[in-house]
Amino acid sequence: MTKFFLPALLVLHLLLLSRLIFTAWPEMLAYPYLFTSGFSLYKDFIFPYPPGLVWLLAVVFNFFDYQVEVLNVLTWGMILGIDIILYFILKRITASLFISLFFLGIFIFLQSFLEGNMLWFDLATVLPLLLGFYFALQWLEKKEIKNLFLTGLFLGLAIMIKQTALLYSVSFVFFYILTIKRINLKELVLLALGPLLLVIPLLIYVIVSESMSHFLNWTLVYPLTQWSKFPGYVDFLISKRYLLVTLLLLIPLGGAILSGKQLLKDKCFLLTLLFLVAALIAIYPRFSFFHLQPAIALSVILFAKISMEIPPKLRLKYRIFLVLVVFISSVLAAKMTWGEGIRFYGSDDQRITPKIVSEVKAGEKVFFLGVNASQYVFAGRLPPKRWSDNFGWYLEIPGVQEWVIEGLKEDPPRKVIWRVPSEGSWYKLGVYQPQKITEYLRSNYRKTGKIEEGIQVWTKKD
Repeated sequence: MTKFFLPALLVLHLLLLSRLIFTAWPEMLAYPYLFTSGFSLYKDFIFPYPPGLVWLLAVVFNFFDYQVEVLNVLTWGMILGIDIILYFILKRITASLFISLFFLGIFIFLQSFLEGNMLWFDLATVLPLLLGFYFALQWLEKKEIKNLFLTGLFLGLAIMIKQTALLYSVSFVFFYILTIKRINLKELVLLALGPLLLVIPLLIYVIVSESMSHFLNWTLVYPLTQWSKFPGYVDFLISKRYLLVTLLLLIPLGGAILSGKQLLKDKCFLLTLLFLVAALIAIYPRFSFFHLQPAIALSVILFAKISMEIPPKLRLKYRIFLVLVVFISSVLAAKMTWGEGIRFYGSDDQRITPKIVSEVKAGEKVFFLGVNASQYVFAGRLPPKRWSDNFGWYLEIPGVQEWVIEGLKEDPPRKVIWRVPSEGSWYKLGVYQPQKITEYLRSNYRKTGKIEEGIQVWTKKD
């Protein structure tokens, strides 16, 4: 039966995703493109995450070419992988083929409509996170020490994609200490061995590329000490529609109360709850459902666990109620996500690419200010090294604008493509203009034309 129903759900997931707007974040193209073009992560351009996802994207794009369609297919492949691993977790929890498929269907609708049709670092952590969770369940059941190693390995892989995934490892260590009768040093060593093995290539890379200080600053020091000072960086304001969706999804968790104390003593429930708390903390500093992709998967696991532990006479009612919640949530979210096309690769984005190509000769450097970084990829051009995307929380850190200007001086581009800022608060995306960089450009470049209305071409002064 699995041979039919599971593939059918996977096809359903693809059909849903194909009818939703796909978001091709510029960073998902620009970061690996710069990396494979000889730019060192951290030292030559600002990159605030561990390198795991960029390394993967670089391999995939080098094999298949830098195309949005490749990014799209890779994203859907990751999502289907998440579906499959989640199915096996649900089957282990429910011990039922049909109940596990039911909850997988719940996940498919939530994942699709709640900003899941995109590749971002949070989504990329879900697959290794679920694999780590699966082997943690294996260890709970069989107590085989190899499963502890695999748990640590996959949780470590999630950390290599986004540093906030460290919260899951911390949660599991806390869970281990809380539930084990006697701490076994050998088990702790094996648990730590997986992440340590993954750290070795990272250390080799940052040492060889002389990027250690830059790596520490951009992945740890600045996010923890500087970025929250920038106005608007911390943002938990969400639309009333999405607030209602969030509240709806919290209601089914209240089913844990119906199960009484028995569920609270269940180790699987405790581990899932700890991971969910970690996932909710990891959305800081701003609320978006695409940051909540790990939490959505973990919530579905909790829904399944709760439904198996509540009194039998309430189980069917709980599942029907859950279907109703998911249906309403999907309808509310559909207005924000339903439609065709690719965000950041629409007709406007495609229209300016040939104009950039005609303005900037092949092999010449060009500097974009306010233009999506993915245009470097589409136009096949490069910025000078010491490049930063136009994010205020990067550029308002003391010394960073001077660092970018040094790159402009060392390898001056002949042309600057400059998008006229929108109106609004100075710090908002699309409005923000780094003062020192703009002063340097105005002093050393002159306006010579335009790509289209609102996008100017500036040429270096003789």
